[in-house]
Amino acid sequence: ADRERDQVLADFLIDYYQIPEEFCAETRYYYDMVDLNEDGTEEILAVVVGEYTECDGGDPAVILEQSEQGYQVLESFAYVRTPVYVSDTMTDGWHDLIFPAYHAAEQADVCYTIYVSNGIADKLTAGTRNDRYND
Repeated sequence: ADRERDQVLADFLIDYYQIPEEFCAETRYYYDMVDLNEDGTEEILAVVVGEYTECDGGDPAVILEQSEQGYQVLESFAYVRTPVYVSDTMTDGWHDLIFPAYHAAEQADVCYTIYVSNGIADKLTAGTRNDRYND
C-alpha cells in the first residue's frame, strides 16, 4: 500500500461512502496504484477500514480511475480483507485480485478470488485451494 496520505482521495472516499464526520477520524484507507488492465494507466485500488464502513465479512473496496474531472469508480465491492494481492494471472484482460477471508467456519488459508472483467467484478470464487494459483 502507498504510505503517502492523499487528502483528495480521502475526501472522495468519505463522500462516496457517506461517512459521517464523527467517524472520519477513526476511518483509515489503504490504497495502491497499479495497472490492473495493462493499458499503461494505473488504477487506484483502495480499501476503507473503519467502524462505520465495516461489514461482518470485511471492508469495502473500490477500483478507481483518475482523470482531470476527478475519480471515477470502475468497481465497488464489499467483504474485502487486507492484504489484497494483485495476481499475475489475468481474466478478461484484468489482473485477478486475491484477498483472505476470515470467517469463523473457514480456515485461515481460504481465499476469495475476484475476477475483474472490464472493470466489473463478475465472479467470486471461494475455496481452500485454487489450483490456478498453486503452481
